[in-house]
Amino acid sequence: MFYKNFVTIINNHVFRMMMLYLLYIIAHYVAAHLYVYYCVKSTFIGFLLSPFMTLAPHCQAFRWVIYNGGYAINMMWFLIGNLLINKFMLPTVDPNKKNNYIF
Repeated sequence: MFYKNFVTIINNHVFRMMMLYLLYIIAHYVAAHLYVYYCVKSTFIGFLLSPFMTLAPHCQAFRWVIYNGGYAINMMWFLIGNLLINKFMLPTVDPNKKNNYIF
């Protein structure tokens, strides 16, 4: 009974983390495209206006989402890699083996 409740709690936490990760990916993707569309026009006038547009609040907000979203995605990959390394590098239970690791 306790095990079933524990697994349910863990699954809920994993699901929430996956949804948060997905939200960061979507926010990063959308902000990057909106920044290019609204803040960095691909014309000569856009080039001349770019020093002024970088100060606009919406452009600063897009840059914040791009930077912090990218950092969160980077840390999520680090976390996933760390979990996989810990999963595959656990010692085996065979005492006769010289190398007690999977690899």
